[in-house]
Amino acid sequence: MIAFPLHMALGVLAALIFTRAAMLKVRTWASFNGVVDNYDLLPQALVAPVAVALPIVEGLIAAALPIPAAQQPWADLAAAALLAVFAVAMAINLARGRGQIDCGCGDARSRQPLHPGLAARNLALAALLVAGAFTAPGAATAAGVIVGIAAGVSGFLLYLCQDAFTALPRPPRSAPLPAPDPRLGFAIHRSTGAAH
Repeated sequence: MIAFPLHMALGVLAALIFTRAAMLKVRTWASFNGVVDNYDLLPQALVAPVAVALPIVEGLIAAALPIPAAQQPWADLAAAALLAVFAVAMAINLARGRGQIDCGCGDARSRQPLHPGLAARNLALAALLVAGAFTAPGAATAAGVIVGIAAGVSGFLLYLCQDAFTALPRPPRSAPLPAPDPRLGFAIHRSTGAAH
């Protein structure tokens, strides 16, 4: 009963994510070329071809994702593989101590630095897509299509909110916050007298 709406929701969510990613890469291709280069994982001769190919591949995958996985399991698997590759590239750079580079997952103007949460998010979505590719989607119904699309769009809006939140700049802390005053239940900054 709920298998088809779940499949549809996952397909719509992933399709919207991949469509947005492809559009942002095309719109800011010159800077995206630099993002691919900053990952420092490819020979210089492959940087430009990969930067051109990625939005094309993402667009093709996005076009096939909303179709139930029983008809197009390759789309779910291709999307999962691409997400896993992105996660591994992020993890390699994080392990190298290069978390300050732009992840390339959003608008190039927001310059979202790498962090483990991005790699974990990609791997979680990849796991869901692999599971979806090997699970029967169930019978399609009009209600299932409507519910699936609504759930997928809602999930995408949450994804955008989370993406925008993690892209916000974090001010560096020059010193640890003082311990809370047990009498007041909140911390007081001695230098300014400001309560927090």
